[in-house]
Amino acid sequence: MKTVTMRVDDSVYDMIKLAAQGQKRNLSNFIEFATIQYLTSSQFVENEEMAEIMGDKKLVQNLKILFILNLEKTLFMELILKN
Repeated sequence: MKTVTMRVDDSVYDMIKLAAQGQKRNLSNFIEFATIQYLTSSQFVENEEMAEIMGDKKLVQNLKILFILNLEKTLFMELILKN
């Protein structure tokens, strides 16, 4: 088992605390639970599903374009916020 130290805004802490209380979990247990839920539900796909996605050339091209546009938007916003 590892110990993890993290910093969060007060508003984020309040949301995590409220959600943990709603599930009758302590903060540590809720963060672990929520992380596992997120990672297993939205970050990973089965091999068959990934093969289907990668086989759709138009979809892959559109995803690449969206990724580049999002990256450009992020870099632009960072530049604006620095000034």
